[in-house]
Amino acid sequence: MVAKLAFVLLTVTVVLLAAVVGAYRYFRQQEQHRHEKEMFREKRDAALLDDDQGALESELDRELERGRDRD
Repeated sequence: MVAKLAFVLLTVTVVLLAAVVGAYRYFRQQEQHRHEKEMFREKRDAALLDDDQGALESELDRELERGRDRD
């Protein structure tokens, strides 16, 4: 009887341990995926802002050239 109880407790312990390890790996993978998406978005946004800044500067340069041509 005691052997059966010990076996059941050992089985429950192994199942709980597997669940905890699985949950840890799952959440770690989710966090890595979220971090990669965030880094991708930051890189994309920085590239977009650089493009916008370049377009703004070239537009300002054109306006300055127009102003110089008028004078």
